Formats: sequence, C-alpha cells, structure tokens
Amino acid sequence: MGARAVATECIESPGRVLRACVSADAGGAYYEVFRGSRTVIAPSALGITLGAITNGTAHSLEVPLAFLQKDERYEAQIYMDGPGADFRTHPELLAIERRILVRSDRLTLALAPGGGQAIRFRRLAS
Repeated sequence: MGARAVATECIESPGRVLRACVSADAGGAYYEVFRGSRTVIAPSALGITLGAITNGTAHSLEVPLAFLQKDERYEAQIYMDGPGADFRTHPELLAIERRILVRSDRLTLALAPGGGQAIRFRRLAS
C-alpha cells in the first residue's frame, strides 16, 4: 500500500490550551482536538486529552506525541472502537487499553466506520 497524501491545518487557542487540527486526504476529512490543562497546584491532575472521530469510512491515523512534555512519562488511557465495530452493525463494541508513553512515541489510531477514539494522557510522577 502506498503512502497517502494528507493535508493538515492546525489552530491553537491563546496559551495553547486547545489545539485543533483538520486533515484531508482522498478518503475524506477528519479532525483531532488536543486539550492541555496545566496548573501550578496539580500539573498532572487533568492531563491532556486527544480525540479523533471519523465519518462512515474507516480511517487509520498516525499521531506523533510531540505535544507531550520533554523528559516526562505519561499513562495513556485509550478508549477505542473494539474489533468489528461499525456504526451500522456493532456500534457498541469498545476496547480500553492503558499504555505508558513518552514524547518520542507515535500512536496509530484505527477508527472504525462512524467511530473514534478518546485518549487521556496523565503525566506520571518522576
């Protein structure tokens, strides 16, 4: 399978609290939203959330984790479409996974037709 051309545009809110990216390729358009909550009192209390949704067509996205802080480890709580999920026949199929990730990692998101993923990144204590 050859590489697909993808065009992406991103915007950020003041203070980089919210970052939204819209990508389009021959298969359609999709978007990703990143939300980072950093406070002085509890810097890892809310963490960062990444979300991805798709239309009626399955998509696979590779997401670099460059938005995570350098030299920090994160627990990712991943809520994703389960095997065989499809909004027309099996919309209830869900899988949950936990992984330890760092800034240099990449995640591959497999989005079922009409599906999506939500990932919460919680910074771990050093």
